[in-house]
Amino acid sequence: MTNQCENAYSSMTREELLHALEMFAKNWLAHDGCWFLAAEERFGMQPAIELDERAWQRFAAVEAQRIMTTFRIPANGGLESLEKALGLRMYSLINAQRVEWSSDPGGCDL
Repeated sequence: MTNQCENAYSSMTREELLHALEMFAKNWLAHDGCWFLAAEERFGMQPAIELDERAWQRFAAVEAQRIMTTFRIPANGGLESLEKALGLRMYSLINAQRVEWSSDPGGCDL
């Protein structure tokens, strides 16, 4: 690693980095909750819900694109690519999820 990229995480062990990822995921979730509460206090419940929906629509697209680019997941990779991408979402670090493939060729339940 070059000196330009060195930071507090550069010297961490794998276990410490995994703990950091979990902390980031919890911080991300806490920020989402704080943002929603602030919107609700300022604008009321219904406008806060509408703003939250719009924000999540935008975030989901950005998150998906970054995951696909970072991990070289093909855009037309089918259900296997979807399964991989969902497993790489920040949310997957703090909420258990599973994929069940059905006996139907190409079918799965998320």
